[in-house]
Amino acid sequence: RHLLGLREEHDLPFLNFVVGKGLAEHPESLDLLFFQLVALHFIYGDTKQAQEQEKKLQDKKGIFIDRSFHLYAVMRRATHDLASSNMGQELNLAEFDAKMNVARRSHQNCLSLMKKFFNLVIKQEKSGSTAYGRPSP
Repeated sequence: RHLLGLREEHDLPFLNFVVGKGLAEHPESLDLLFFQLVALHFIYGDTKQAQEQEKKLQDKKGIFIDRSFHLYAVMRRATHDLASSNMGQELNLAEFDAKMNVARRSHQNCLSLMKKFFNLVIKQEKSGSTAYGRPSP
């Protein structure tokens, strides 16, 4: 993150090496995979390798909704950049942030409801009743 913040062109090969090394040691890290995908599309301009990375991410099972939306947004923007590099309207970042916040809130709400449900089940099991008000056998 620090190297990206410096915006030095000569740091990019080292940054690419560090991310590649991280992926070699931790291939399951979604954060590194997403970072590499964004870097390949928008920093290095390597669309062929970026498309391979997209396929890897799409094949992964169990990606949360916020991550899948992030993948969609990156793919949409990359496709848009390829289609009209000089003409174009960029991805509306405010729209992206708003949808990402909705996804995060929905995810947190879902987790909260699941926790309440399981706490209710545990409470009812301790009291000896069942979920539908019938006495336990």
